[in-house]
Amino acid sequence: MQTLTDHEKKILGLVKKHPIILGDRSERERVAVANGMTEKTLRNRIADLKRYGLVDSKGASIKETSKIEDVEKTPIGDSVFQVLCNRRRFLFINFIAVSVLSVIVSLLLPVWYASSFTILPSSAGGDIFGTIGGGTGALSLLGLGNTSEETSNYISILNSRRVRERIIDEFNLRSVYGAEEIEDVLEQFKANTDIEVSDEGALLFVIYDRDSIRCKKMADLVLEELGKTSIDLKTKTGIRNQRFILARIESLESELREVENSLRDFTLKHNAYELPTQLAESVVQLIGFEVKLAETEIAYNIAKHTLSKESPSLRNLKLQKDELRSQLKVLKTGWDEESLFPNLSDTPDLLLAYARMKRDIEIHGAILEFLYPQYEQARLQEARDEPTLQILDFPHVPQKKAKPQRALIVVGSVTFSFLMACFWVLLRNRVWLSAPNQRKAGAA
Repeated sequence: MQTLTDHEKKILGLVKKHPIILGDRSERERVAVANGMTEKTLRNRIADLKRYGLVDSKGASIKETSKIEDVEKTPIGDSVFQVLCNRRRFLFINFIAVSVLSVIVSLLLPVWYASSFTILPSSAGGDIFGTIGGGTGALSLLGLGNTSEETSNYISILNSRRVRERIIDEFNLRSVYGAEEIEDVLEQFKANTDIEVSDEGALLFVIYDRDSIRCKKMADLVLEELGKTSIDLKTKTGIRNQRFILARIESLESELREVENSLRDFTLKHNAYELPTQLAESVVQLIGFEVKLAETEIAYNIAKHTLSKESPSLRNLKLQKDELRSQLKVLKTGWDEESLFPNLSDTPDLLLAYARMKRDIEIHGAILEFLYPQYEQARLQEARDEPTLQILDFPHVPQKKAKPQRALIVVGSVTFSFLMACFWVLLRNRVWLSAPNQRKAGAA
């Protein structure tokens, strides 16, 4: 119900008293001037009363004006619940209409089916640098290879243009989707697929189509293309790495031969068959000679003071002392090519050269020991012709629709429509109640 301002009540009284002003402009102007207003103001207020239903073309509506007193007594501070209850009929009609409409729309929406497969990427065989039978690749030990990388490779293959165009051509999806441009078909096909990775690392691929049989066949072909593409890429990778490893092995073998030949020449030149052992024996021999020389010199000095110069014993001790000194000199400064004991004066240079050659041989040998298994595994990977996919769930013919979810559509539409209707009722009530104050301000 509408609350009238004093000005509107005055206009309503003028309409009752002079009904002719509803259709006669001159009479309306005369009455307006007589009551201190313009003809335009009177005409606008009459239009408001017509909108309220209080005035018709014949004059004031008796039925509506009889309710003016009740209107004036209507409270303007009704609660939200009271306002909604007053418009419950409108809300109920809106609820029924939207419910019926949403049900009809949901029934008219096309039905889509979903077929899927689940694969578990295998770490074995995925890394061509892995050890044969070891189960853990060398790159995995370095933190560079893991299952998630293989999963990312599978996702890249599934999203590749190569696989999508293969499916589009096989099932003539241009006509199915009603698109001529290949880019549009690719976009629609991508929108009808879904890829998820579980916390355990399993990869789930889902494809949607309006035909359940075709949906299952498309999923089968996607799985087949995934296996073929994966094999193709791994085979090419195996060939590339096989060539790289073989070239590296040949280079290392050549370098190793050069170092081995250098060690052979060094051994023949210095008789250094086992240089550390030979040096140890030389030191022991040197110490023995030094001890014997010291003992002989002591004995010679004692005999020199006790025996005559012509004594055979004294001459014998002198000869022993000179021979020991000669042996020590040879051991320290000379080199006998027929001796197995190295020259101690050349020991630092000999040890350094010998250690470098032994180190180079050990390094080259260790690298070759690592590369030989990798080369064999690369050859095996090149010859592999079966998929390495671990398929947990194969595609199946869907028996139930995947979408649309009609119940969700109906419930969501009805709920949203009801909330919007309540909002409109409350907003309309607020604007309606604030209208009298605005009209009073305008009349003033």
